[in-house]
Amino acid sequence: MIKILKNEAIRENLKSLSKVCLNNDYDKRIMKFYLLYHGWWELEDIGANYYYDGADMNNIESILKLEAKIWIDKYIYGKENTDLQEKLKREKK
Repeated sequence: MIKILKNEAIRENLKSLSKVCLNNDYDKRIMKFYLLYHGWWELEDIGANYYYDGADMNNIESILKLEAKIWIDKYIYGKENTDLQEKLKREKK
């Protein structure tokens, strides 16, 4: 997730997170990254996204980065970042 936030091989790192989710019985803690990976692929393939509500080609990368920041805050620092969650809600509209 840190690499995604640093713009390092974003799609490849997202793909890795998706595989980790899959290999861990669809771990709900990282399910959003699985959904974003498949949603992004679907947007490119068919022009629509049925995996992650509110994500389109204009905002999917920023949504991914917000989700990564929220995840890091929650699971690494042990805090809920309501400001980022509100920003994510606005981005999805």
